[in-house]
Amino acid sequence: MVRRLLSTWIAISLTQCNHVYCFKSIIPFNRSLHFKRCCTFTSIRKTTTMTATSSPSTTPRKLVLVGGGHAHVQVLKSLHKFIRPSNLSVTLIDAQSDASYSGMVPGCVSKLYTPDETLIRLKPLTTWAGIEFVQGTVVDVNLDSKVLNVKKEGGEDEVEFDVVCFDIGSTSRGLVDTIGALEYTIPTRPISNLITRIEEAEILLRQSGEKDANVVVVGGGAAGIELALAMRARWNDLG
Repeated sequence: MVRRLLSTWIAISLTQCNHVYCFKSIIPFNRSLHFKRCCTFTSIRKTTTMTATSSPSTTPRKLVLVGGGHAHVQVLKSLHKFIRPSNLSVTLIDAQSDASYSGMVPGCVSKLYTPDETLIRLKPLTTWAGIEFVQGTVVDVNLDSKVLNVKKEGGEDEVEFDVVCFDIGSTSRGLVDTIGALEYTIPTRPISNLITRIEEAEILLRQSGEKDANVVVVGGGAAGIELALAMRARWNDLG
């Protein structure tokens, strides 16, 4: 239901400005909006539709992006202040001032990159794009009044929106309910903490004097295979 509402708001709110924003997902589409994991976009391009009698709307519109991952970074770049309609204001909300670029994390695991090199600096990016940045956590969404309650340092604040998009990543399912998972596993989510958890496990492993390390990656998709190869490269001297 929320997904349906979000797609409706984007279709109505952004096209009413006589500017049609086409959100391109991994799945091909034809003049329609497709969502992957609730508003995760790979790119965005703007086209303008005008008729002989129409004129650009001056009604203010507020687009709020919750989550500063690499999907929303592409949206931010395409909504630069010199590109987007003058009546459209954009706000980015994220709990951190720097977001981890997940595409570089496996390379960081294998020590090809430093942790600092994998970070997306949200404040400089939003300043460059002319976009407001709010550092905080969304704790409530009021769909009737179109207001987000944001918990920030020192209290809570309200952020109004016409359109809101969520790209806040994922969590590891079953981490609490599965016996032994919390004690013996290293969850990959949130991705921003993965390197720290691996480094802590590595310190304990080397302090124990163990000569061999047996790593099991649960999940055989592309990400799982990439992580397995990265761990092999990192702990090759322990295998």
